[in-house]
Amino acid sequence: MAFSDILCPVLSLEADEPALAAAASVAAFGDARVTALMIALEPDPAHTIAGAAEETGLVAQARLRQAFEVEKRKLEAHAHGPRGFEVRELGLSARRAGERLGAEARQADLTIMLRPGAAPMEDLRMAMAEGVLFGSGRPLLLIPPAWEAAAIGVNIVVGWNNSREAARALADAAPFLDRAASVTVVCVSLGAARTQADASAQALVAHLSRRGKRAHVRHAGEFGFSDGATLFGQAGALGADLVVMGGYGSPRVLEAIIGGVTREAMKTAPIPVLMSH
Repeated sequence: MAFSDILCPVLSLEADEPALAAAASVAAFGDARVTALMIALEPDPAHTIAGAAEETGLVAQARLRQAFEVEKRKLEAHAHGPRGFEVRELGLSARRAGERLGAEARQADLTIMLRPGAAPMEDLRMAMAEGVLFGSGRPLLLIPPAWEAAAIGVNIVVGWNNSREAARALADAAPFLDRAASVTVVCVSLGAARTQADASAQALVAHLSRRGKRAHVRHAGEFGFSDGATLFGQAGALGADLVVMGGYGSPRVLEAIIGGVTREAMKTAPIPVLMSH
């Protein structure tokens, strides 16, 4: 199994080069087509004050378009390099970024984009990432801004909590799992919850073995550390190059307030993360 169509949203070539490099790496699994979707930001009419000079809006629109054309020319020149890809453009306002990108991502097997945290235009990227995660019905692969081109999916950590979202992410990660040399199922749990987590994780290992993939279970949980910090700490200790996890098991409004593994992954994950909802 392999991905056939990969979508890579781009705001600027310089910032999004890690995501494009990751898309090229994943595309090599099965000669997938990569589409770099150049985002053309449009002024948001909802933010225009009634009676404001029309000329101001036109000037802002012209300035955004000019900046976009510069970036698009850079991207098109890059597209003819050794990691060739198709370039399309998508005009959207910041207010509808998530909705529009989620709809676009439905026609791809996988969307690969820069992790929002610490990336330029972080708020916009967060809206785009959540739009894909919730609105596309497809998996999302987030790449750290400082990621250097390397293999993805040779050494996989599966963040497992027996949730529907985690099961969906596992299924969506099949092209990675089929090629992996090592798979570790990490359960972050403490106290009595560990017994239940262990039974579920062992069943998952048995399921993976029937697919011809050898995996082992690792339990983790430390007081004073968030589940996200624990999961990514374990992934780092194992030398993993990909974490597979469900996205937003809790309501995202609640996660935005108190934090959560999904929010932590979007803001600070040090390695690529594949998420599904």
